[in-house]
Amino acid sequence: MVQEYKIISQMVINIFFVSLLLVPLAVSADQGSVLANDTTGKTFCVAKENADKKMLQAALDWACGPGKVNCSTLLEGELCHKPDTVVAHASYAFDAYYHQMSLAAGTCDFNGVATITTTDPSHGDCIFPGSGRGG
Repeated sequence: MVQEYKIISQMVINIFFVSLLLVPLAVSADQGSVLANDTTGKTFCVAKENADKKMLQAALDWACGPGKVNCSTLLEGELCHKPDTVVAHASYAFDAYYHQMSLAAGTCDFNGVATITTTDPSHGDCIFPGSGRGG
């Protein structure tokens, strides 16, 4: 019984991570309007403030693991550790992945917990990849 639970649990986790890879190949309508109104030429991928925290954490774990984002700047004592929230950390990781994938359509979805913005989310010494200010 315990072994069956572990297998089922692992299957659910695997399905979630596979679903992250199967992001839509087209930009959603709301993201399309953000892109159409962009006058700076810079876009960022950030976590939705009202997103489910467990979904955000799973997407953050994926971005920093199989997504191959370098999340070392999120570690305690590093430039982007504060604020120490899943929304803040996920926003950095999502934006890094989005830019790592050359802003490709569909790479800012993360199972519906991310969105595109033209507002630079960088703060203090924490510079987001798309800001053009280094980082």
